[in-house]
Amino acid sequence: MVVEGPPGTGKSQTITNIIAELLAAGKKVLFVSEKMAALKVVKERLDSVGLGDFCLELHSHKSNKREVLQELERTLSAELSKKTWQNQIFDQIDFRKESLNAYVDALHEPISQIQKSPFTLFGIREMTQYHFEKVKRNMPRIMFANPTETTPDCWDTAKECLNELATILPFVTPISKNPWRGCKPDIVTPAYIEDTKALIGTCINTLDTLEKAIHDLADVCGIRIPTMQGTLSQALKGVSVVSKAIPVEREVLLNDAWNRPNFEADML
Repeated sequence: MVVEGPPGTGKSQTITNIIAELLAAGKKVLFVSEKMAALKVVKERLDSVGLGDFCLELHSHKSNKREVLQELERTLSAELSKKTWQNQIFDQIDFRKESLNAYVDALHEPISQIQKSPFTLFGIREMTQYHFEKVKRNMPRIMFANPTETTPDCWDTAKECLNELATILPFVTPISKNPWRGCKPDIVTPAYIEDTKALIGTCINTLDTLEKAIHDLADVCGIRIPTMQGTLSQALKGVSVVSKAIPVEREVLLNDAWNRPNFEADML
């Protein structure tokens, strides 16, 4: 191949690349040039990439037999040169590739007894976070005492409990005002449910009777049933006052004298 062109057009780099490719393919190359400067530039570039020891200079003062033999002896007996900067870059790339592969393997490796990978757990957390952001609420942070000891059975049981809670919750909200708040039954058996229903029925009947009695009391006394909180306690206080009062005949209470302005003065 003949390379010709004006200065600065990349002749030396082109020749260097060609020589490197042919050496890599196991071929021999004879490079000649009209000017010594061109030979020197190409040799320096081959030296910079670690290919200088594969070159045998046959010009100038190194063209005599002794110099050629000494150069052959040096290259044949030379130890492997230190890694070039390209090899160092390749080593860094390999190291980072191994690190990334190890990270991916660790991310998908099932952990502890639950046998779920961090990738799966992070995915569950992100979906949960998205749900709370959608409903505009802060996601609660719940600490587990021994998360590494959680088994798949415990995981499935917890999911079943949460599903049951999600089904029941709409029927008992708001929880702060639910009459059963604070109750902690042990085991709810069918017999326990029947007894509870019977007691609730008794309470309802008693409340109905009490409500009727309150209305009767209001009709007799000519008062309005309070609608504010504490109606039951006020009604019971009224019943207590009435029950302890001295009986008065109806005619006395309905006497027109109570309506006269000077009735109190007459009494005095």
